[in-house]
Amino acid sequence: MSQAWIDSLREGYEAFNAGDIVRVLEQFGAGFSGRERPDSPEARSFEGDTAALDALRTLHSEFDDYRFEPQGFDVVGNHVIASLRQSGRGRISGIPIDGDIVHVWEIGEDDRARSLRAFSTKDEALAALDGAP
Repeated sequence: MSQAWIDSLREGYEAFNAGDIVRVLEQFGAGFSGRERPDSPEARSFEGDTAALDALRTLHSEFDDYRFEPQGFDVVGNHVIASLRQSGRGRISGIPIDGDIVHVWEIGEDDRARSLRAFSTKDEALAALDGAP
């Protein structure tokens, strides 16, 4: 089952990079929630389909060519840790961004994503999972 999760997430990142937000949302289960990196200056969280859609649209509206390039995936219980390279350019500032980010996806019994948490490093993600059910 874990390879299916990885394949699904990889397809989701491809859809996001192509601007196909609707296809990304199809992978989210009921009650989906997300949280940005704790060290982000304005870390946001969201719950539900509408808020997830708004969060994805915000990324595409604030940045030109914002992308996530998967570097690797690890399965830990019912979670998938996605190590990613993010890149883009601030739409207003023109400032390029390029750096690592780690997403921790919780996968539900229906094989759909229940939650997403972002971290700056894989060590932070693993530490957060130590307390996860």
